Amino acid sequence: MTTEKHDAGRSAPVPGGDDYAWSAVPPGDADVRRIEEMLAPRRFEASAVRTLRARDLHHSRLMRTPMLALAACVALVAGGIILYQFVPPSAGPHPGGLAESAWSVEPLSGTVTMNGRALLEEDPLGAGQWIETGSQARASLSGRSVGRVTLEPNSRLRLVNSREAEHRLELASGRLHAFITAPPRLFVVDTPAATAVDMGCVYDLSVLEDGSTLLEVSSGWVELGGPARTSRVPAGYRCLAPRGHDPSVPVRTEAPPEFVEAVRVLAAAPSVALGPAQDSLKAVLESASVADAATLWNLLQRLDGQPRREIALKLARLVPPPDAVSVEGAAAGDPAMLEAWWTQVRWSL
Repeated sequence: MTTEKHDAGRSAPVPGGDDYAWSAVPPGDADVRRIEEMLAPRRFEASAVRTLRARDLHHSRLMRTPMLALAACVALVAGGIILYQFVPPSAGPHPGGLAESAWSVEPLSGTVTMNGRALLEEDPLGAGQWIETGSQARASLSGRSVGRVTLEPNSRLRLVNSREAEHRLELASGRLHAFITAPPRLFVVDTPAATAVDMGCVYDLSVLEDGSTLLEVSSGWVELGGPARTSRVPAGYRCLAPRGHDPSVPVRTEAPPEFVEAVRVLAAAPSVALGPAQDSLKAVLESASVADAATLWNLLQRLDGQPRREIALKLARLVPPPDAVSVEGAAAGDPAMLEAWWTQVRWSL
């Protein structure tokens, strides 16, 4: 028996063989022809199969489309929640340059009032509004993209302004704790005795009973300005600003009382030639360590002549200045050299 190759690789019909399924020509047998005519309505049609397949595919796509849309919506909602949690929203513009909604206040304990009205829940804080805490009360102020301020008991504070270039508060009495994440110089607090300019830090600011201001810095550093001078207060230091006078020279929070007193006398003396000031200069030069470098740097702004040169030499031994800074230039009060040296001093603490 021979076989010839047929289309699509099939074998051609073989006479007498079982190849009727491959032939489109009905056999000559009459009975077979009658049976085929009876079964004709149920004949297999490739086109019908293609139609069924197309219809099934269409239904499958219709079923998939809502599911895909639902999945996309779920993904968008989840993404929005994540962005809301981790990306602070923009304060947006406000008439007159004020971003009134940038700050909100929330009572933490006790009786907290805003312009005389008791606060029961978090409220927006507008410019000019006063926040007051009772003897057992505390409040939390949140500044969008600025940080958080906690107002302690028996305190009075107001929002002076809230602009893109500056967020300014006024602490009239009491104490606040500031945790600031804004860029340097954006957050400012006025007190009756001084102005605290944040340089990116954590600190406590208190208005004492006599109206003086006490600043204690935990992280970063703060500029505390008075009528004529400004003190730079780094982490681990404190500074007192008497009302009507410039801030003191900052000292370590844990500095020995003898060192603190020597710094105070030295900075306040009209002339180091006087006996007490000479003794204080000697005590500072002998006992200052690397941890006191910021105190020495601030003293350079207060002294003149030979005493300032001696302080500069002592500081250079503790924290060598950058290459662009000379001891003589710093002792002469060169602003650029002092600024460069400050960076070195701050990172040494």
